[in-house]
Amino acid sequence: MHEPNANMFALVENVRPVTPSQDEATEEMPTFNFDGPIDWDKLAEDHAIAYLRGDLATSSPESYTIEEMKAISDGMFASTAEVEATMRADFQAMPKCEQERMLQLLASSGTETREWWARILL
Repeated sequence: MHEPNANMFALVENVRPVTPSQDEATEEMPTFNFDGPIDWDKLAEDHAIAYLRGDLATSSPESYTIEEMKAISDGMFASTAEVEATMRADFQAMPKCEQERMLQLLASSGTETREWWARILL
């Protein structure tokens, strides 16, 4: 969040990001290229680094300018968007019967509900 009149900026982590509706998604979400195989290790590492930067920035905010904090926040958002888009593309490449089995598996993990996974992946 940025408050220009107070010259303040704060990083806010949304533990459960809200997936925008289809109309919002096409307007705000960056596009990603999925031409080759997905490097899940690199994707996870890049995502962890983006959030580590956020943790560092919030632990020592006086060490960062407002512009740097905004760039870090934007990087966290972009990383989350890329992870979700990659998961969605990978899931939608599966045959329908495998999609159904994957949704059942994810729902049985207890991490989130089936509806939540369906909203993220479909």
